[in-house]
Amino acid sequence: MRLLAIALFLLFFVTGYVYAQEPLCPKDNLDVCNQTINKLQVKLDQLRTEKNTLSNKISYYNSQIQLTTLQIQQTEIQIASLSKQITDLESRLTRLSELFRRRTVEGYRLTVEMEPLTLLLASDNLSNFMTQLEYLRTIRLNDRKLMLQVEETRSNYDGQRTLAQLLARRLETQKQSLDQSKKEKEYLLQVTGNEEKRYQDMLSRALAEYEAIQAVFSGKGKESIVGEIKEGQRIASIISKESCNSDGAHLHFTVKDSQSNNTHNPFGYLRGGINYINCSGSSCGSSDGDAFAPGGNWLWPIDAPIKFTQGYGSTWATRNDPIIKSLYSFHDGIDIMSNSSSEVKAVKTGVLYRGAFTVRSGCQLRYVKVKHAEANIETYYFHVNY
Repeated sequence: MRLLAIALFLLFFVTGYVYAQEPLCPKDNLDVCNQTINKLQVKLDQLRTEKNTLSNKISYYNSQIQLTTLQIQQTEIQIASLSKQITDLESRLTRLSELFRRRTVEGYRLTVEMEPLTLLLASDNLSNFMTQLEYLRTIRLNDRKLMLQVEETRSNYDGQRTLAQLLARRLETQKQSLDQSKKEKEYLLQVTGNEEKRYQDMLSRALAEYEAIQAVFSGKGKESIVGEIKEGQRIASIISKESCNSDGAHLHFTVKDSQSNNTHNPFGYLRGGINYINCSGSSCGSSDGDAFAPGGNWLWPIDAPIKFTQGYGSTWATRNDPIIKSLYSFHDGIDIMSNSSSEVKAVKTGVLYRGAFTVRSGCQLRYVKVKHAEANIETYYFHVNY
């Protein structure tokens, strides 16, 4: 009965997901479905190589949504077919198990009554004894065949149950992927206003920022030494508006090991207990924002209250913002701003440098860097004036 319950659950699980459009996969012909899926996969591969425009991006999302919808319907057809097989197996296993139970009882009785010596003493002659003995052997052979049938059916039973669970998990993953593609498409249309120029401006700024920061971390920034500075001393000010490499005023703060060139999570250094608002998710204060968990003893580079717009590592933006995720999957610092002041301060005592890097488009990224005495640590402060 357990497998039958799984079958019923799968049927409910499948029919519970409703589509606005007509099914694209014929239920009785998976080959047609597979052919359509293959064509869409080829189209998606082509779109990946085409120019990065808003229209191509929307076309990509539409094709991805259609492909995932087809894959969901394909899985649903497989689950429906599997559910019927599960029901048939349940009935067959129940029937064979009951038959085997009866044969076991009957076989035990015959084993006692038709023990060879007993048969020999009860037989009128040798021919009768041999006939009875052959009958006993035939019964035992049939019982063994029945036992093998039960074992084979039970094995299929277990195999189909495992497959049912795998298909259920695949279906859930496909549904999540479909929902994600729809959300990304909606988000892209929302932030760009469905305007190509706005999309290209946002893409250009994000690309300029990414290329410049990577170049700075590779030692290509043009830097000049300023001198010793103290913890909490003013070192720069945040640019007050959007620029060629920023969608708006914010400080990109990074902690880096100068020896290994690896970045560290700033929250491992900055002190806790500061007043902030988390705007790193789909909206300010939403539950899907990045973790805000400072646990160190450093001063903050800006005054509270802090507006936190992106965390370190894998972030909401790297997973959900179509523009950001097309450039990188790991954010090497945190993005913050102050609602009370544009002043940027040194988090620890060290040596101050001022720097800049200009990308091919002519866009210049300004930053300051502080080399600290302890453990080869450097801190970077991007999108600033000095």
